[in-house]
Amino acid sequence: MRLEQNSSAHALVSGTSAAELRFFHLAETSLLAHRQQLELDLARAQHLRDLQQRAFQKARLERETLETLREQQLSQYQQEQTRREQRELDEMFLSRRSFGKRG
Repeated sequence: MRLEQNSSAHALVSGTSAAELRFFHLAETSLLAHRQQLELDLARAQHLRDLQQRAFQKARLERETLETLREQQLSQYQQEQTRREQRELDEMFLSRRSFGKRG
C-alpha cells in the first residue's frame, strides 16, 4: 500500500491527471479481483483433480485385485484340468492293462 501511495505521489508530481490515476487504480483493483478469482478457480480445479486421481487409483487397485484373482482362479482351474486329464489317462492305462491280462 505504501508503494502504491509513493507511486501515486510520483505520478502527481510528474503531471499525471487525477482521472488517469483513478483509471489506473480501478484497473489495478480489477486485476487484483480477477487474480483472486483465478486463484480460487485453480484451488477448486486442483481439489477436483485430487479427487479424480484418488478415484482413479482406487479403481486401478480394484481392477488389479480382480485381475490377480482371475489369474489365480485360471491357474487353479488349469491345474485341476491337468490332474483330471492325467487321472483319465491313468485309468485308461490301467483298464487296458487289466483287459490285456484277461485276454
